[in-house]
Amino acid sequence: MMHIHLCEQLTARQEELQLGEIQLLQDALLLGLPTGTTVQIRATSDDDYSFEWQWGDLALRIDTAPLHSALATFPNHLHRPDGTVAADPLTRPGHPLLDNVIGLLRSLLHDPLLGHDLSAEPDRTHHGLAAS
Repeated sequence: MMHIHLCEQLTARQEELQLGEIQLLQDALLLGLPTGTTVQIRATSDDDYSFEWQWGDLALRIDTAPLHSALATFPNHLHRPDGTVAADPLTRPGHPLLDNVIGLLRSLLHDPLLGHDLSAEPDRTHHGLAAS
Protein backbone atom coordinates (compact mmCIF):
# COMPACT_ATOMS: atom_id res chain seq x y z
CA MET A 1 0.00 0.00 0.00
CA MET A 2 2.85 2.39 0.86
CA HIS A 3 4.42 1.95 -2.58
CA ILE A 4 1.13 2.54 -4.42
CA HIS A 5 0.52 5.80 -2.56
CA LEU A 6 4.12 6.95 -3.08
CA CYS A 7 3.91 6.06 -6.79
CA GLU A 8 0.79 8.21 -7.15
CA GLN A 9 2.45 11.13 -5.37
CA LEU A 10 5.62 10.93 -7.47
CA THR A 11 3.68 10.50 -10.71
CA ALA A 12 1.79 13.72 -9.94
CA ARG A 13 5.16 15.50 -9.60
CA GLN A 14 7.01 13.60 -12.33
CA GLU A 15 7.84 16.62 -14.48
CA GLU A 16 8.80 18.85 -11.55
CA LEU A 17 11.18 16.18 -10.19
CA GLN A 18 12.55 15.38 -13.67
CA LEU A 19 11.66 11.73 -13.30
CA GLY A 20 11.79 9.35 -16.21
CA GLU A 21 9.92 6.09 -16.02
CA ILE A 22 8.29 5.18 -12.70
CA GLN A 23 7.73 1.45 -12.24
CA LEU A 24 5.63 0.01 -9.44
CA LEU A 25 7.09 -3.37 -8.53
CA GLN A 26 5.66 -5.92 -6.10
CA ASP A 27 7.71 -4.59 -3.16
CA ALA A 28 9.38 -1.44 -4.47
CA LEU A 29 9.35 1.55 -6.78
CA LEU A 30 11.92 1.86 -9.54
CA LEU A 31 12.66 5.38 -10.79
CA GLY A 32 14.81 6.68 -13.62
CA LEU A 33 16.59 10.04 -13.55
CA PRO A 34 17.92 11.97 -16.56
CA THR A 35 21.47 11.55 -15.19
CA GLY A 36 21.25 7.82 -15.92
CA THR A 37 20.74 7.10 -12.24
CA THR A 38 18.29 4.34 -11.35
CA VAL A 39 16.67 4.53 -7.90
CA GLN A 40 14.92 1.71 -6.07
CA ILE A 41 12.70 2.65 -3.12
CA ARG A 42 11.49 0.11 -0.58
CA ALA A 43 9.46 1.31 2.39
CA THR A 44 7.05 0.01 4.99
CA SER A 45 6.60 3.32 6.84
CA ASP A 46 7.97 6.86 7.11
CA ASP A 47 10.77 5.52 9.33
CA ASP A 48 11.48 2.12 7.76
CA TYR A 49 12.97 2.36 4.28
CA SER A 50 15.79 1.61 1.91
CA PHE A 51 16.74 3.90 -0.97
CA GLU A 52 19.24 2.27 -3.30
CA TRP A 53 20.58 3.87 -6.45
CA GLN A 54 22.99 3.01 -9.19
CA TRP A 55 24.96 5.41 -11.35
CA GLY A 56 27.04 3.59 -13.92
CA ASP A 57 28.59 0.63 -12.11
CA LEU A 58 28.51 2.38 -8.71
CA ALA A 59 25.81 1.64 -6.15
CA LEU A 60 24.88 3.51 -2.97
CA ARG A 61 22.13 2.97 -0.42
CA ILE A 62 20.52 4.79 2.47
CA ASP A 63 18.54 2.65 4.85
CA THR A 64 17.18 2.58 8.37
CA ALA A 65 18.22 -0.90 9.50
CA PRO A 66 19.34 -0.38 13.13
CA LEU A 67 22.86 -1.72 12.66
CA HIS A 68 25.29 1.19 13.08
CA SER A 69 24.54 2.75 16.46
CA ALA A 70 27.81 4.73 16.58
CA LEU A 71 26.66 6.99 13.72
CA ALA A 72 25.14 10.37 14.58
CA THR A 73 22.16 9.68 12.29
CA PHE A 74 21.37 6.23 13.76
CA PRO A 75 19.44 4.30 12.57
CA ASN A 76 19.76 6.05 9.19
CA HIS A 77 23.03 5.40 7.38
CA LEU A 78 24.64 5.59 3.95
CA HIS A 79 26.38 2.66 2.25
CA ARG A 80 29.06 4.16 0.02
CA PRO A 81 30.37 2.67 -3.25
CA ASP A 82 33.63 1.67 -1.54
CA GLY A 83 31.74 -0.52 0.95
CA THR A 84 32.07 1.82 3.93
CA VAL A 85 29.13 3.06 5.98
CA ALA A 86 28.66 6.70 6.97
CA ALA A 87 26.11 8.97 8.60
CA ASP A 88 23.12 9.63 6.37
CA PRO A 89 23.57 13.13 4.87
CA LEU A 90 20.03 13.44 3.49
CA THR A 91 17.07 11.73 5.07
CA ARG A 92 15.58 12.64 8.42
CA PRO A 93 13.84 10.30 10.87
CA GLY A 94 10.31 11.38 11.67
CA HIS A 95 9.85 13.24 8.38
CA PRO A 96 7.26 12.06 5.87
CA LEU A 97 8.55 9.45 3.45
CA LEU A 98 7.67 11.65 0.47
CA ASP A 99 9.79 14.51 1.84
CA ASN A 100 12.79 12.20 2.26
CA VAL A 101 12.32 10.73 -1.23
CA ILE A 102 12.05 14.18 -2.84
CA GLY A 103 15.14 15.38 -0.97
CA LEU A 104 17.06 12.34 -2.19
CA LEU A 105 15.94 12.74 -5.80
CA ARG A 106 16.84 16.43 -5.91
CA SER A 107 20.27 15.68 -4.47
CA LEU A 108 20.87 12.84 -6.94
CA LEU A 109 20.05 15.12 -9.86
CA HIS A 110 22.99 17.32 -8.83
CA ASP A 111 25.42 14.67 -7.59
CA PRO A 112 24.59 10.94 -7.86
CA LEU A 113 27.58 10.11 -5.62
CA LEU A 114 26.63 12.63 -2.90
CA GLY A 115 30.13 14.05 -2.88
CA HIS A 116 31.85 10.67 -2.53
CA ASP A 117 35.43 11.05 -3.76
CA LEU A 118 36.27 8.17 -6.10
CA SER A 119 39.92 9.19 -6.29
CA ALA A 120 40.34 7.98 -2.70
CA GLU A 121 39.33 4.45 -3.69
CA PRO A 122 41.84 1.80 -4.75
CA ASP A 123 42.30 1.14 -8.45
CA ARG A 124 39.77 -1.65 -8.96
CA THR A 125 41.38 -2.63 -12.26
CA HIS A 126 44.39 -3.95 -10.41
CA HIS A 127 42.62 -4.80 -7.15
CA GLY A 128 44.41 -1.93 -5.41
CA LEU A 129 47.86 -3.10 -6.47
CA ALA A 130 50.23 -1.20 -8.72
CA ALA A 131 50.58 -2.63 -12.19
CA SER A 132 53.93 -4.32 -12.79
